Amino acid sequence: MRRLTAMAFVLTTTVAGATDHVQEAAKLTMRQGAGAASLVWSTRLPKPTPPSLSPTQVGATLEIMSSGGEGAMLDLPASGWTANGAGTTFAFRNKLAPGGPTAVKAATLANGRVLKVAAKSTGISLDEAAQGTMGIRLTVGGDIYCSVCTTPRRDQPGRFTAVRCAAPATCDGVGTPTTTTDGSLPPPTTTTTTQPAPFCGNGVVDQASEQCDGSDFGHCLDNGVPDFTAVGCDAPGLASECTCCVVDHCMVAPGSGDGGCCAEAGCQDITGAGSVRLGACVPATCTQDADCHGYRCVGGTCCGNAGQLCGVAGCCADSGATCAAVPFSSTPACCRAGGATCITPTECCTGSCTAGTCD
Repeated sequence: MRRLTAMAFVLTTTVAGATDHVQEAAKLTMRQGAGAASLVWSTRLPKPTPPSLSPTQVGATLEIMSSGGEGAMLDLPASGWTANGAGTTFAFRNKLAPGGPTAVKAATLANGRVLKVAAKSTGISLDEAAQGTMGIRLTVGGDIYCSVCTTPRRDQPGRFTAVRCAAPATCDGVGTPTTTTDGSLPPPTTTTTTQPAPFCGNGVVDQASEQCDGSDFGHCLDNGVPDFTAVGCDAPGLASECTCCVVDHCMVAPGSGDGGCCAEAGCQDITGAGSVRLGACVPATCTQDADCHGYRCVGGTCCGNAGQLCGVAGCCADSGATCAAVPFSSTPACCRAGGATCITPTECCTGSCTAGTCD
């Protein structure tokens, strides 16, 4: 492949009237194997906001660039986009990917919740010993959503994985190929590959029995992203591998088990009343409060403050509370302060504090 001479993540100019949406990449994974490729990019912070122009009218483009000098642009034509009635959630679908009009399989841009793109192509070869820094951006009219990952967890030929990449200062140049020494852009390249036999665990949805496979979310995205949750694919090696699961929130209902949470996470009731209730997917381990979806991360474990429901999540040691049933109530177990003393009603499982005592 013809190489670019340099990579520019920051330029001194930008498109007139363009609006940058710098995003922390929750995840950027790219995989290139024998006849199979995939790319997944998702962001949740800062909370994405809708573009000024609807992609159902102007379409979108996805650009990828590595510090090794390779760049690619994938089209998301307007014909593949749909929008909800409020114009706050946009979804792109191409079930023929990597065929059809683009190699992009799915994309979701939901106001205040998530930006996610999945493709059946990495756009670039991933054949370097290490890809180094990777930049990616989605352009919708004059709105540019971008991330840069400088310290991947895994960077080797055919694989690039990065999580929680800090948002860049600007989208200028992110994903934009620089020119070659003669001032021209590199010519397009084509490759001939042999498709391997399909199987669960190869990172590509290539069997009718698969809902998803690794970072290829496949059918998990078919119905868009619900208002209260984000989707995932269960961990490799489990009986439920290649099955869709939910990442942050779940439903508590009779016979619901773990509420559909991904592996090693339990569904913690956060509502407390009703036959069908909203819950939080609480993982077995955590590194930050955001991992616990409404609970705190203390010492690598999710836990609750006084007054929060408990069970899957215990009570934080510094809260002075223990997980106990609420007397004479159908409310699930709750973190009750020692002696049931309180300062504010939120410390009480009943939500009522009178004269320093939980009612």
